Amino acid sequence: MVCPAGARRAADLEEVLGELNRLSELCARAFEGFCGRKALCHNDLDPKNVLWQGGEPVVIDWEAAGFSGVSRDFLETALYWSQNADGSVNRERFLAFARGYTSRCGLEAVDWNAVLHQGLASKLEWLEYSLKRSLGLTGAEDAERRLGTEQVVPTIRGIQAYARQFPELTALLREAEARRGTRAGEGK
Repeated sequence: MVCPAGARRAADLEEVLGELNRLSELCARAFEGFCGRKALCHNDLDPKNVLWQGGEPVVIDWEAAGFSGVSRDFLETALYWSQNADGSVNRERFLAFARGYTSRCGLEAVDWNAVLHQGLASKLEWLEYSLKRSLGLTGAEDAERRLGTEQVVPTIRGIQAYARQFPELTALLREAEARRGTRAGEGK
């Protein structure tokens, strides 16, 4: 006999797994139909990976760097630098980043819907790694297994929060493109 609380947790897990499967499929499809311009990108340029010395930035932690989609790296970096502590996006910081980036690097018209779904890839990969570590499938010791277990729920919540932000992010991306005179939401 399953207790009511256990049945509810099982139903919650089933719902989360369904949502993760749906998001994973959207992510995979986004890579099939859209690639966009590629370049050597840092791929993890959040504030903790930028040290400031004498007012000049020094970028560290290059292990994630590689040949990647420019628009995806742009979006992820814009989010790193514009998110508030609660995960919400500061509109002014986001638009300021977009202005600065496009004034130096440019950014072609992009299928932002595909880019948003591609943004799920690193989050889903981290979830997979955390689950494997938690289950001991990576040969991890007990301490590593515990760390993996601790990462699972926050990572799932982060994926869900990111997916909920799609409408807001689409509007911000359209606004950023409108400010520079191109149309958002449609790829070439």
